[in-house]
Amino acid sequence: MCLSKDLQGMPKLVRGFCNGKDEDLDEFIRYFHPTVHKVVCNLLPSGSDTEQVEIDVFFKLWQHRHKLPADASVLYYVLAVTKRCAIDAYRKEKRHSACSSLSDIQDTIEDHAHSEPGTWIEITNFLKVLKPELRSMLMDYYLRGFTARELASAYKIHLPTVYTRLYRARKILQAHYAEEAKNYE
Repeated sequence: MCLSKDLQGMPKLVRGFCNGKDEDLDEFIRYFHPTVHKVVCNLLPSGSDTEQVEIDVFFKLWQHRHKLPADASVLYYVLAVTKRCAIDAYRKEKRHSACSSLSDIQDTIEDHAHSEPGTWIEITNFLKVLKPELRSMLMDYYLRGFTARELASAYKIHLPTVYTRLYRARKILQAHYAEEAKNYE
């Protein structure tokens, strides 16, 4: 591995990452990035989007920062998360290799609603508050597992626009859910 920091500095590095100060986050990422990069490149076939997987690794570490051990075993934790993210990316890539673009996928949420009544009908009704373009993008991202880059390419829009639309759709659904919860009480 390309780790050189002594073990006495590891608790400070992890605490800094968990506290979330920009310079501490940067130091943590700078320290572990070479190792994460090597592992991802070794696990994924060439041509895969290793940068996105590396971003996912550090995002997952941030999401679960309360679980990070503050000793030498943090390396094993980082490696386990890296391996899991690489495997997930590989599976997603294999799953999507059968269809070249989103337009090749024929199923819609309405198709699922007819095949699996109950939950899908509730989801369909809940998502009807969204405009069709927001609804389809949200479904492609969360239910079908496409990446933001794939969505940008398929919808022929810029990557920041994808993030903006996903954010807008989530905010609309959160407001709608809060309103529904008030009516339910």
